[in-house]
Amino acid sequence: MKQDKKNIIFTIGHSNHPVEKFIALLKQHAISLVTDVRSEPYSRYCMHFNKAELEGYLKKEDIRYLYMGKELGARPNSDRYYDGNKVNLDKLLEGEEFRQGMHWLLVHVPDERMALMCAEKDPLYCHRMIILSRQLKSYHIDIKHILEDGTLEDQHQAEVRMVDLLKIAPTLFEPDLTEAELIEQAYEKQKENISFSVEQTP
Repeated sequence: MKQDKKNIIFTIGHSNHPVEKFIALLKQHAISLVTDVRSEPYSRYCMHFNKAELEGYLKKEDIRYLYMGKELGARPNSDRYYDGNKVNLDKLLEGEEFRQGMHWLLVHVPDERMALMCAEKDPLYCHRMIILSRQLKSYHIDIKHILEDGTLEDQHQAEVRMVDLLKIAPTLFEPDLTEAELIEQAYEKQKENISFSVEQTP
């Protein structure tokens, strides 16, 4: 990777924002490329977040759009990534599509003011933090989550919040767990919580 530019990736959840607010959040942080990591790039409630519509809105604002849900989405079509009816996210990380997607991000992050976009408002409940940002952090990428009110939360701040949310704490049998170990426990628990099950489909 190039060393003359800061290696930083933003993330954002479109939630049920009006498109004007969503674009304002992107502009607030000077985002030039939205990388869509939804497996299914559609919204049943907010039609402006359907792939074609969103790409059109962004183009009018000189913001590029790239769909990478096939490579980096959390709801794969192939049965090989499922244990029964539920996605095994560890298997997903080993897949060729995921490796290709991560490679693309790592190559292009120095050149782009990029935001990974998914649907969930809060990154704690989304694979963009639990899977993608966790992997990117291991490559020394600086992660900034754009929150609903426009403030930024870095990956470590989100991790600490996740530990608190899940009430992960030292126990009588493991009283000396470090913060890093508590965070790893929280990741594993939340990874299980967010794994997609086909039983969730209406």
